[in-house]
Amino acid sequence: MSMPASCPHCGATLAAGTIRCDYCGTSLSTSVPIFQGQPGKSSPNSQFAEAGLSPEFAHLMRPKPAEAPLAGLMPFLFGIPWTIFSLVFLFMMIETGVQDQKQYNKLTSEGVTAQAVITKLEIDDSDDSTTYFVYFRFTAPSNGAIKTFEHYDKVSQSLYKLFQTGDKVEIIYAASDPNFSQIKAQFGSPSLFLPLVGGGVSLLFVVVGLSMLIFGFLGVERFLQLRSEGQLAHATIFDRWEKTDSDGSSYFVAYAFKVSSRQTGQQIISNAEQSLQAYKKLGIGSKVKIKYLPTNPQICHMVDFHW
Repeated sequence: MSMPASCPHCGATLAAGTIRCDYCGTSLSTSVPIFQGQPGKSSPNSQFAEAGLSPEFAHLMRPKPAEAPLAGLMPFLFGIPWTIFSLVFLFMMIETGVQDQKQYNKLTSEGVTAQAVITKLEIDDSDDSTTYFVYFRFTAPSNGAIKTFEHYDKVSQSLYKLFQTGDKVEIIYAASDPNFSQIKAQFGSPSLFLPLVGGGVSLLFVVVGLSMLIFGFLGVERFLQLRSEGQLAHATIFDRWEKTDSDGSSYFVAYAFKVSSRQTGQQIISNAEQSLQAYKKLGIGSKVKIKYLPTNPQICHMVDFHW
């Protein structure tokens, strides 16, 4: 059986009759899938061997690209007004539901029937709905005197069509506070549909806003911590690639470096970043200066690649 022209794992060129790769130690038995090089063509990973990468770096899997150091800044800044407006809308929905229920309870327990005069009819025609309002004026005792009160009520289309300005309409008002009043024909238990739906949607927006704030805060915190506590190290570029989609092309480089600690011993840390500038200037085997957190070396970032 002929041996492979290159190692199936690291891509190193193999001499005839080789049964074990000198670079990575892989046994080239029949149980190992092999890559049989074609005349005039290099193996898929031959760039690693040609660049002089050590086997420990050549074997590394392509890592998932890390977020840019300040990637969390925009979500954090955008999340602040998003969350504030969502909270305001949520409180408005809650307040609407509370006030409608409060008025219904007052009119049910202490409602007084009276005649009112319609002062204005109004239609609010928006893009997705039409709302009908009837404005009315009436007199009622308050604090030992007869006072005039003006109010309006939202009514159905069919009821709206029955009214004209100057008509009299029967209303019901709260004896302790005539400011709570409603057209009697329209009086009934308040609908919870709008407060519940509006409150549910606004609550969902609040959760989204809080998620953006948390994600952004953690990203900014990592950046500040890396900037103040990070240590410099030299890393080696072991992979670089271009990704093309409907939005265009993106360019990435992957690097690896070694760190040592008493707890874990020596580790190889790999990371990838999106950078057109680094992609253009750095090839496989190039050196790059990075900064990493000693307490968590996975948090790292290229700081210079010109040395």
